[in-house]
Amino acid sequence: VDPANAEPLSLYPSTFGNRKRILWKHSRVPRQFAGTEAHKLYGNRLTGTIPVTFVNLSKLEHLNIGQNHMHGYIPPELGSITCLTLFSVEMNNPTDTLPESLFNLYAIETLSFMTNQLTGHLPNDAGCFLPNLQTLYMGTNNFDGLLPASLSNATRLQLLAAENNKFSGTIPLELGSLPQLRHLILWGNMLTNVPATVSSPFSHPSPTVDC
Repeated sequence: VDPANAEPLSLYPSTFGNRKRILWKHSRVPRQFAGTEAHKLYGNRLTGTIPVTFVNLSKLEHLNIGQNHMHGYIPPELGSITCLTLFSVEMNNPTDTLPESLFNLYAIETLSFMTNQLTGHLPNDAGCFLPNLQTLYMGTNNFDGLLPASLSNATRLQLLAAENNKFSGTIPLELGSLPQLRHLILWGNMLTNVPATVSSPFSHPSPTVDC
C-alpha cells in the first residue's frame, strides 16, 4: 500500500486480529498504516511501552490507547503529530512527567491523561498554544504544584478535570475568563480557595464547579 495514495482509514483492533499484538511486541507501527487518520486501540489489554513510532503516522488525527496496560513514559515525540485532535492515554500505567510537547498540539481538541501514575508540575505556559482545546482530563494522578493560570488562554475549553491530584495553592481566577467553560472539577487536591470564590468571576451561565 502506498501511504500517499491510501484512502482515509479508521483502525479498530478487532478488525485486524492478532496484528495489534505484533504491533506492540515490536513497538512499531506497520508501514501500511502511515496514512491513517484514526488509531483506536482503546480497551484491548495491550501491554508494553507506548511506541514512539506513532509519529510516522503523518495524517493521524485520533490516537486513543486508553484502558490498556501500557507503562513507562509518554514519548515526547508524540507532540510533533501536528494533525492530532484527540489524544487519550487514560487508564493505563504510565509514570514520569507529562511531556511539555503535548501542550503544543495546536489542533488538539481532547486530551486525556486521567487515572494513571503521572507526576510533576504542569508547564507554566500550559494552554498558551492550545487554541482548539475543548476537554482536558487529568484526574487521578500525582500531579502537584500550581494550576497554571495560562490555561485561561485555551479559550475554547469547556471541561477541565484535575481532581484527585496534589495540586496546591489557589485556583486561578483567570479561569473565570473562559467563555465556554462549563465544568471545573478539582476536588481531592490541596487548593486553598473555596468554590464560591472561584465561581463569582465566571460569565453566565456559570459552570459546574466541583472542588
